[in-house]
Amino acid sequence: MSNEELCILAQQRDPETRNALILNNQNYIYKEVNALKDKLVLPPWIVEDMIQECTLGYIEAIQRFDTARGTKFLTYADFWIKKCCQKIVDEFMPSWELVSLYQEVEYDKETILVNLILDENALDPEECGIRAATIQQVRKALEAIPDRDRMYLHCRFGFDLDRNRTIAETAKRLHQAESRCREIEKEALEKVRRELGL
Repeated sequence: MSNEELCILAQQRDPETRNALILNNQNYIYKEVNALKDKLVLPPWIVEDMIQECTLGYIEAIQRFDTARGTKFLTYADFWIKKCCQKIVDEFMPSWELVSLYQEVEYDKETILVNLILDENALDPEECGIRAATIQQVRKALEAIPDRDRMYLHCRFGFDLDRNRTIAETAKRLHQAESRCREIEKEALEKVRRELGL
């Protein structure tokens, strides 16, 4: 069956058909996200969230698709997928470099300055000094924000793991809705940026 025919069945509240339609075109979602990942050099935690968000956008496209307009389903779905990609970029790109600093602070508390000095491929001394000062500022910024926000950032960005958690994993761990977690994250990162004067 074509995507368009599957979409008609899925709109008749047939979950199996909807799932089949998603699986049939999952590679299309991955292709779109990977193209953006390569273009913007996105970190893994943003890519994971983007795939989740794009899948939700794809489901939205299934629900809204109108075969009477004569448009191919993937052409229509592409609009929703790109819209979801842009949403994630707008929400998180200003802060993902800051988040990488958080992790560096947590994982290398005792050795970060030594590593900067000894690394043969490191930045020049002036840049190293700036970077070290920034790390110290991040430490102070994290200490200055409310406990709830600090705890959220620690959970979300995996300071207790060797990887970041997705929004879905964070929501489950904190017993919060994913939409609420996005709100908390946006607010928490904004508070850190304010503390840093950014």
